[in-house]
Amino acid sequence: MAQSDPAGSAPFLDSYLAAPGRTGRGLFGEITFASIRGILWRQRYVLVIVTALTALLALILTLLMTPVYEAQTTIRYDPPSGATVTGEDLERYVSANEVGAVMRTIAEVAESRTMALAVVEDLGLEDNEALLGDMLRDGQPVGKSDEAWLAERRGAAAAIVQGGVSTDVPYDSRVITLAFRSTDPQLAASIANSLSENLLRQDVARSLETNAFAREFLEEQIADTRIRLQEAEREAIDFARRNAIIGPGIATGEDSDSGEAGTAPTLTASNLARVNQAYGEARADRIRAQERWQAVSGLPAAQLPEVQQNAQVQALAAQLATLRAREAQLRQRYLDDYPDLREVVAEIAETEERKARAEADIRRSIRSAYEVAQRQEAALGRELERSANSALAEQDERVQYNLLERDAQALRFQLSNLLDRYNQIASAANLGTSTISRIDPAIAPGGPVEPNLLRNLLAGLVAGIGLAVGLALLREIFDDRIRSAQDVEQKVGLPIIGQTPYVDPASIADAVEDRFSPVSEAYSAIRATLDFNVLKEGHKVISITSGESGEGKTTTAIALARRFAMVGRKVLLIDTDMRRPRLARLFSGTKPETGLLAVLYGRAALAEALLPHDQTGLDVLPIERIPDNPVEVLSSGLLAELIAAQREHYDLILLDSSPVLGIADAPLISRHADVTLLVIEANRAASGRTRASIRRLREGGARVVGGVLSKFRALDVGEDYSYQYQYYRYGEGGNAR
Repeated sequence: MAQSDPAGSAPFLDSYLAAPGRTGRGLFGEITFASIRGILWRQRYVLVIVTALTALLALILTLLMTPVYEAQTTIRYDPPSGATVTGEDLERYVSANEVGAVMRTIAEVAESRTMALAVVEDLGLEDNEALLGDMLRDGQPVGKSDEAWLAERRGAAAAIVQGGVSTDVPYDSRVITLAFRSTDPQLAASIANSLSENLLRQDVARSLETNAFAREFLEEQIADTRIRLQEAEREAIDFARRNAIIGPGIATGEDSDSGEAGTAPTLTASNLARVNQAYGEARADRIRAQERWQAVSGLPAAQLPEVQQNAQVQALAAQLATLRAREAQLRQRYLDDYPDLREVVAEIAETEERKARAEADIRRSIRSAYEVAQRQEAALGRELERSANSALAEQDERVQYNLLERDAQALRFQLSNLLDRYNQIASAANLGTSTISRIDPAIAPGGPVEPNLLRNLLAGLVAGIGLAVGLALLREIFDDRIRSAQDVEQKVGLPIIGQTPYVDPASIADAVEDRFSPVSEAYSAIRATLDFNVLKEGHKVISITSGESGEGKTTTAIALARRFAMVGRKVLLIDTDMRRPRLARLFSGTKPETGLLAVLYGRAALAEALLPHDQTGLDVLPIERIPDNPVEVLSSGLLAELIAAQREHYDLILLDSSPVLGIADAPLISRHADVTLLVIEANRAASGRTRASIRRLREGGARVVGGVLSKFRALDVGEDYSYQYQYYRYGEGGNAR
């Protein structure tokens, strides 16, 4: 008996194959092109049938619909220009950015109830049987007055007209399309034309009303502005007289255009400007005189440029030089008391005194000029301060005066504009203009626009596809079946040993025998995986079971037994499915006289119970009959003793077990095996039931090493096995050669 794994089977499984992939990747797992193709293939009947039924329903509804005709008329919008009341244009200017909004407004007016009532009144539609139909045929209700009955018919007709009107406002054109739909083509054309005519009439009436209103409004504004202008001028003049403000008023509009706007200078302001200019000049003169005096005050008189350039000083210096030369000659020959020498000395002293006085006079003239400049600057400063105070005082008064004068000037300008605009409106008083003109009148349509067979079929197809896709997705959401090896790993968490393609049950035996068939190659791959990952660890007993019957466990057991025998292994295949044994029928086609039960109870030897067949290295132990109580047989320990006794004689023992769900046999059988393989049928086994099967096996002590996905359909998961078939044909061709 195989030893149990107290920690569960996960560590045991990890020693053989990669850990199972993550489970729970959303409702549809990992979304790939292959998964999408698989969904489309699995749900192909739902998609085709629902789409076809929806398209057929659209066709039937289209054929049952009443034909609807549409008449169209076009109108053109021309933006206005001109003059109107104060602050606006005669026909208000519409910028390029506003044209679209105005055109949409016209379209909304055309779709309004007011316009519908105008059309009803214009065509007398309240008595049109083609429009009102049953309402007119039923007649006037009892007890309702004629006026109320007429109002009711007009309201009903207006509602129908309003509901049938549609407009088209293009973004790159000023042509608006007005359309009306009706079951009567002539009525549709009449209503469309009446709609465009009433739009034109309303626009002309609005223009005339605007001109009349503008004239009345401007007359009132002109009279009121004149009175206000007189009062403003009188108030400004009185204020100037009271405050002795002498000078022109503020600049006019023409002055403003030439850049001379603002307050014109008064006498006080002009005087302040002149005094300020004179003060500036005096201050400059004082600064120059001060700088000159400071420059010469510390120098000797003889070094002053003015002294050096003075003719009188130069003459005295020349005279003094002559006298000193003569003095020098006289002193060489005479003593100091010589009369001529004393006369020359006296004359030199007098000349030096005169020269000193001349130099002092020049220095005093420079200082005098500086002092005069100081006095002039001070005087002009006092005058500037007085003028500035006068100007500041006048400015306080001038502010109020300017406000009064500006009010008067604004009223003059406003009155001039009002008079100009009044003259324009007076000249256009009797001219009714419209910004709307009709281009093409509506004509009776030659064919209906509704129902549109092609459009309805397309809509039906789109709706059908949407409904079919939604139904398909719902089916996929609630479909828990396992379809691929990836589903086994993701939904069940069980490593996948291999998978076998779907083959018709009638030809499965031949496919298994054919070593070049896809099924045979798949089982060879499974055998290689088991040989490499399981048997090399010394495990000889493998239990093969499934969640439910018919999933391919017996076929898998036979195929694996044959594949192991082909590679030289000595294999014992035991039929342990005591509820529905099949090995005897599949190998010999007859019921055996002895079998597993006889061997277990010692009534026959193993060699006597084996089935005869032509496979070398393979022994098959069938079940001769179904026991009365299979659970007692499996719980007795006899099967474990048989397996233990044959371990030394066989390289591999395969147990074809019972299904797991519904009966207790499989867990009892699997506990005697070293490992257990779970066969899972694609597109049949549900992940919930498969997980329950694995849980039951593990709770019974089984070591579930992995799963084998049987009857795999590649198209159901969006894959293609054509490359495999090409490979097999290549192998056959190569073998033939």
